[in-house]
Amino acid sequence: MQPPFYFPDIIDEELLRNDRSIFADIGADIEDALTRDQVAGLRISDVGNCALQQWAKCHNEFTMPRDPTTQWSRLMAGSLFGALLGRIFKAAMDRREVDCLLEREVAIDGIPGHIDVTLPEYKHVYELKSNYNLGPKKPSFSHWLQAGMYIDALDGDYTASVVLIQPTIAGTRPRLYEYPCEDVAEIIEQSRRESLRLRRASGAIVPPEPDVSKDEAWRCASCQYGRCGQNKNPLKGKVFLEPVAA
Repeated sequence: MQPPFYFPDIIDEELLRNDRSIFADIGADIEDALTRDQVAGLRISDVGNCALQQWAKCHNEFTMPRDPTTQWSRLMAGSLFGALLGRIFKAAMDRREVDCLLEREVAIDGIPGHIDVTLPEYKHVYELKSNYNLGPKKPSFSHWLQAGMYIDALDGDYTASVVLIQPTIAGTRPRLYEYPCEDVAEIIEQSRRESLRLRRASGAIVPPEPDVSKDEAWRCASCQYGRCGQNKNPLKGKVFLEPVAA
């Protein structure tokens, strides 16, 4: 069920208490966030990946490392924000004696993943995502697919919200937006189709054709598989003698 509170309000309320002890474990949270998912394999967080990109990831065929600027300014920054807000939210739930799990490990169809925030009492999960646009942005389809896989991994009787963190918005507008899932059954059905697509791509014997959607075309600018003609990674054309890690 949808919890009777709004995620951004809980964060504001907790920070206004100015209890710095809630950050006692944040160092371990950040270390875990920055060192997780570094193995070449299929994970729930791969939803939305192009089939060719996914094949290359699972077959150690990446020809380029991650772009350093993208890595620290987006990937690492997103992990930092997620770890921080998760810890703040958990402190608020602990004060309310509501069980709150951070980075709960689950798996669906043999695909592992970590749920950002889980509230077992309400059977609700939160997926935290960072948005670096200059204006508000609603969750992408891949965000909902990821949430759907988490719900499915929890036997389908959970609800979900995507929380968008928007640190670049200027002025007094909110930096946090919560979007509850409006049709859980539909998103589970869509996520099952995505699971099948990703598993087929990951296990293909020969490289599949690229199938990145128009809405996910931004992935081509950071894709590490340089042999694709659609690749727009700024590192493309540079020489890397050995295969590189994801």
